[in-house]
Amino acid sequence: PTGMKPDQGYAETGAWEPTPEAATEVTGDATYTYTFGTKQKFDITINYKDGANPEAEPLKEAYTDTQEYGYPYSFDVSNDSTGTIPKIIEKDGKQYVFDRFADNTPLSGQLKSAVTITAEYLLDETGPDGEPDGVPDKYQATVTYKIVNGTWDGDKDTADKTHLFTLREFDADSNTWVNVETTPTLGETVPTGMKPDQGYAETGAWE
Repeated sequence: PTGMKPDQGYAETGAWEPTPEAATEVTGDATYTYTFGTKQKFDITINYKDGANPEAEPLKEAYTDTQEYGYPYSFDVSNDSTGTIPKIIEKDGKQYVFDRFADNTPLSGQLKSAVTITAEYLLDETGPDGEPDGVPDKYQATVTYKIVNGTWDGDKDTADKTHLFTLREFDADSNTWVNVETTPTLGETVPTGMKPDQGYAETGAWE
């Protein structure tokens, strides 16, 4: 026989055992078996990119694995820094936080073709205490209060006052950043008790 085709998941090349030849003499019962014995193999690749600059050098070396057809795989964003898709990556002294997956590749399933997953991260430099806080800076807003021709307390304090507000939070079920449940307000961050410099009227105004 010729023209044999493999079952799904097996390589195109099979082999006879034993090998029948056209000139093989038939002297009794014989069985020749053609077997597609090698399963196809496919690569699993996970890339880690700076979402603000996808063409830049990757934030860490890509994860790669090669498995046979039908291999069950499953990945998720992990709070463990050693996880396959860590929520936080440190590079060159800076912290990057997972933002999103750049494609719609399923994170789990059975391997039937090559799988490439691209995880994008965003810079996290600023938190309430001036340090990274696990939230991408993109999803936070800084409100700055300034004073002109006066002081905050009638003494010498004229430095700008800043307050950080978080606008989105991470939803672990969907691996996305969603709007916080309640939109933040300025609330008690608005300064009071400001005093004018000498020679200025007591009444000022916000602008």
